[in-house]
Amino acid sequence: MMSSINCVLFDLDNTLTDRDASLSVFAQRFMDDFYPDLHTDVLYETIHQVIVKGDGGGYRPKDEMFRELLSDLQWETAPTLEMLANYWYGGSPYCMQPRYRVLSTLEALAARGCSLGIISNGQTVVQNATLDVLHIRHLLQTVVISEEIGLRKPDPAIFHLALSRLNAAPEKTLYVGDHPLADVEGARLAGLHAMWLSGVHAWPADLPQPEFEITEIGQILDILGQHI
Repeated sequence: MMSSINCVLFDLDNTLTDRDASLSVFAQRFMDDFYPDLHTDVLYETIHQVIVKGDGGGYRPKDEMFRELLSDLQWETAPTLEMLANYWYGGSPYCMQPRYRVLSTLEALAARGCSLGIISNGQTVVQNATLDVLHIRHLLQTVVISEEIGLRKPDPAIFHLALSRLNAAPEKTLYVGDHPLADVEGARLAGLHAMWLSGVHAWPADLPQPEFEITEIGQILDILGQHI
C-alpha cells in the first residue's frame, strides 16, 4: 500500500521516449545523409530493419549495430566504424520522439507538488541531449546518468543517490520504467514503489509481479490520484 507519494522518478529511454518512433526518424535521416554512399537498391525498410535489430531495444552494444550496418547494407563507398559511431552518438538524440502525453503528465505531477527526476543507464552527453530535445529539463529536480556516476540500474545505490539528492523517502517515491529487471525490480529492491510501463519487454516469470502496471504514461495520474 502506498503512502502519500511526493516524488516520481523516471527511466528515460523507452519510458519517456518512444524508441520505435525515434528509430524510424533516425533511419530516415540515415538514408538521407548516406544516400550518396549507398547502393541505389538499398531501401528505407532495409535500413530501418538493420537499425532496429542492431539497437536491440537499446540493450545491445552499439558497436555490434555499427558492424551490422556495414555488413548488412550494400555500400558504394562504405564509412568507417568510427564514422558510424560519431553519426549515431551525435545525431540519434535529436531523433528522439516523446511518448504520448509525456510533457503534460510531468507538468501535472509538478503542479501537484511532486519532485521529479530521471535515473538512466546511458552516456552522459547522449542522455542530456535527449532531455533537451524532449523539452522537459525545466520540470526535473535531478538527473542521474549511469556513465556520469559509475553506477547502473538495477544497483540500488543509483536509486539511493537520486533519493539523497532530492531528500526524498523511498516509501514516498515512485519509480516508472519499462525494463522489468533494471527498472522495476531495481527500484523495488531499493525500497521504492515501482510502476512498469508494459509493451516493450516481456515480464520474466521468475520476477515478482509489478506493484503497478501502465500501458501509457498519462495513466500515472489516475493511479496516483488517491496517493498524492
